[in-house]
Amino acid sequence: MKTHALAIGAFMTALLPSAEPTAKTPNAMSLVELQSAGWAIVEKTEAQKRLPSVAPYQNLERVIQIVNYRLRRNGAEIRCKTAYDSQRDHYEETCSKALE
Repeated sequence: MKTHALAIGAFMTALLPSAEPTAKTPNAMSLVELQSAGWAIVEKTEAQKRLPSVAPYQNLERVIQIVNYRLRRNGAEIRCKTAYDSQRDHYEETCSKALE
């Protein structure tokens, strides 16, 4: 069971960009905070990954909802990615550094 949990964690990590800082670092801003600070969403794409479920819910469909955002302000650009795991009820958000 522990190996399976590690595999799922690795999968979720692979879904999200490795750019720093992430929403989990002290200096990072969330998507909502970026919008409040004047960043505008200029592109949004959505995708779903369907995975086998984990016991005891193996008969339910497990869906990972992934949304990619491109935000722009004063010529700078930030990319954010969110992922929601329906079975684990887990939300993760990652944003890149601003690119000039």
